[in-house]
Amino acid sequence: MTLKLTAVKLYFFLAYSPVAAWIPIQHVLQTIVGISLAYATLIQCFEHMSGAYMNPAITVAMATARHLSVVKAIMYIVAQMTGSFCAVALCFG
Repeated sequence: MTLKLTAVKLYFFLAYSPVAAWIPIQHVLQTIVGISLAYATLIQCFEHMSGAYMNPAITVAMATARHLSVVKAIMYIVAQMTGSFCAVALCFG
């Protein structure tokens, strides 16, 4: 669960720290590519350890398809939400 929390926290911190610093976004495409590359990199880093489900919707879909147990899915969702709240708190103070 710690890996999942760390992965989600890193993703949100990398993706939303420019927004918190009020850096003007010149080109939307550059922002989209940067966020996508951060997401893909974190998936590659954490996939072999925790499955790299960083989105609660994906976790629910995997539990619905019975690839995850209900207890593990709930634990993943709690870790994902905690990681995202911690990252937002870091970004916005």
